[in-house]
Amino acid sequence: ALQAVKEPNVVAYEIQIRTQAGASYAVPQLDAPTITSAGTESPQTMTLSSSQAGAAIFYTLDGSQPAPRGPTSSLYTAPFVVSAPSLLRTRAWLAGFVASAEARASYG
Repeated sequence: ALQAVKEPNVVAYEIQIRTQAGASYAVPQLDAPTITSAGTESPQTMTLSSSQAGAAIFYTLDGSQPAPRGPTSSLYTAPFVVSAPSLLRTRAWLAGFVASAEARASYG
């Protein structure tokens, strides 16, 4: 069965950037991706989504940190099946935003 991994509550934050001309502006952070599973029996079909249109979601199933160029990261393009015990970790990226916080779920 899919189980949410308990993480401390993370408050969204903004990064302040100062340009050479002295102007400053805030860069918002993306929300963590949403993890949804179909069914409670093995195997399960996993669906990932982002609240921000156009965000790229990367995930890993081996417990390693997801990243755009991570050696075990995959770009989410369609629902996928998980049939073995796994730790699913996801993050979202989009130009103009700070990368999202991580969403996690354990399976198996």
